[in-house]
Amino acid sequence: STSRRQRQMCIRDRKEDITGISAEQADITPQHLYRIENERVCPTILVVANIAKALGVTLDKLLPL
Repeated sequence: STSRRQRQMCIRDRKEDITGISAEQADITPQHLYRIENERVCPTILVVANIAKALGVTLDKLLPL
């Protein structure tokens, strides 16, 4: 059986490092960005899209295929 942690799609598990962007660039609060960076929450697809745009990368760089 797959554990909950293994099923979660956390952005920090992806190839890109998000510490170089600001919360404003990703259109989220600084607290939410902190929680994402520290794996306390997993972002919605909309937030992942905003982070990808802020990083200048496509979604496939951040999402598992």
